Amino acid sequence: MSHNKRECIAVIISKPERKYQEGLLNGIYKAAFARGMNVAVFATSLLAGMDEYLWGEQEIYELIQYEKFAGVVFALGSFYNNKFTEKLGDKMRELAARNIPVVAVDGEVEGVPSFFNDDSNAVEDLVTHLFEEHEVRDIAYMTGHKGHPHAENSLKAYRDTMEKLHLPVKPGRTYYGNYWYDHAEDFVKQLIESEDGLPQAIICANEYMGIGVYKALHARGIYVPKHIRLACTGNDASVAPYLLMGANDLENVGFEACETIIRAMEGEKPVAGVKYFLCKNTLMKNIGCGCQRVSAYDYSEERGVMVDTDPGYYGECNFYREGMLSKKDYHSLFEAFDEHTRFIKGFRGLYMCMCEGWDDPNVLIQDRRKNPYTEKMQIYYYRREDGSEPEVHIGENITFAREEMFPRLFLDEGEPCSYVFHPLHFLDRNFGYVVLDNGQESRVYDYTFNFWLHDVTNAIEAQCRLQSVNYMFFTDLMTGLYNRNGYNTMFDDIVKQAHRKDKQVLVVNADVNYLKRINDTYGHEEGDVVIQTAASLLKAHRILGATMEKNYRIGGDEFVKIAIGDFTDEKV
Repeated sequence: MSHNKRECIAVIISKPERKYQEGLLNGIYKAAFARGMNVAVFATSLLAGMDEYLWGEQEIYELIQYEKFAGVVFALGSFYNNKFTEKLGDKMRELAARNIPVVAVDGEVEGVPSFFNDDSNAVEDLVTHLFEEHEVRDIAYMTGHKGHPHAENSLKAYRDTMEKLHLPVKPGRTYYGNYWYDHAEDFVKQLIESEDGLPQAIICANEYMGIGVYKALHARGIYVPKHIRLACTGNDASVAPYLLMGANDLENVGFEACETIIRAMEGEKPVAGVKYFLCKNTLMKNIGCGCQRVSAYDYSEERGVMVDTDPGYYGECNFYREGMLSKKDYHSLFEAFDEHTRFIKGFRGLYMCMCEGWDDPNVLIQDRRKNPYTEKMQIYYYRREDGSEPEVHIGENITFAREEMFPRLFLDEGEPCSYVFHPLHFLDRNFGYVVLDNGQESRVYDYTFNFWLHDVTNAIEAQCRLQSVNYMFFTDLMTGLYNRNGYNTMFDDIVKQAHRKDKQVLVVNADVNYLKRINDTYGHEEGDVVIQTAASLLKAHRILGATMEKNYRIGGDEFVKIAIGDFTDEKV
């Protein structure tokens, strides 16, 4: 059955579960779906960490066959790792030179249209609210990297609003941070040691710097809002509920990025350079400014997930990890995975696309490092329709070429939809990747998915090590057949399996005649060749009626074939 091809837009992003990324993706989906186009989101879950882990994460971007896509949206602002962004930035410039439409969001890439969310309205609302509602006149501001377009734009909005309200900006009241927690300590120290001391309020250019400032203040016994008011621009008010927030929604930026690619498809040449788009923003009033009463609760320590006896993913009664690690084979391991996909929300279908040979015990652990995705990929597991009566398949032999990335990605059938690709790896060793089919809904998985994925990869790694150890313990390394340990360990289970299935057991004993004469005459190397040849013949010849066969070398020249099935003397 032939299918027409549907155009698809690729999105390169990190941490798509966050509010900033969610708004951006919603805008891209809205524009793409209106034109009948699919969206492929290639995502990572870690912004910084172990080099080996980061290597495994970034491999998902090596999977992308860029020439197959109508265009690429590079969500540069969602990354904090230079190892990612420098390499991807070079790739985006290369694509633009090849006339493949590319748009960068919240980061500047030379030669590529670079769109920034303009949070000037949010900054103005924060300054104005503090002044008009709380009579605050002395306000400090912490922006991002010096020279960064977004950081400079938000700093300008702060200065312009202060001037508009006829409020002075005292010396030392502004600071260049890095959009992360770690520069907050220096800023707070600078403010305390300044001639005018602490201001009445501090505004930060994102929630992470705001959290850092809160902790630095709290460590010194300076409390919000008792001693100082604290605010930030951002996207996710739940991350820091104690901060007055000007929350931005990037939907219009994502929409315009996608529309730029669509217009390029229609012949309009994209114009390189920086362009700002005003975002929708909402003023989230809370204890950070004093609009809500504050308890004695200490927000300086980030609270982890509440652990209780609830049977959910984080409950004390969830023995998911123990259950996975106790499995003895891959099939039962994936059954355990499936049991816990019910905790993941936000997908229509979940597919595990595994590398060819990912479960091959002949490949030692050290040989699996830094393997790219294989020429052939296998869908080993998939679950359709999150919710009631799911259709689940495990271990099915569904293969496709790596260049396809995912068999349904470009199919023109039904409504357009989005697919999220996420790497499946243990440190720098690739097993494959997960694809989430989101349909046409603007679904975004929550943080549970990342925890689930970590548990899955750790369990697969543990199973690989178990199978490798079993292989070494039960396998004759010269021939690749099971050894005497394997024979002694497996025989009873094979007989029980045949009994359960009402099948017969067939045992074939064989040895090699005159092996000693061959060794004495031609040498042991030639004798080894004879042994290996005999093993190959035993393994290559199958018995009619057998539903399962196992082959063993139980001594120097002694071999056994065990089979279960329905046999006759003629077949034997």
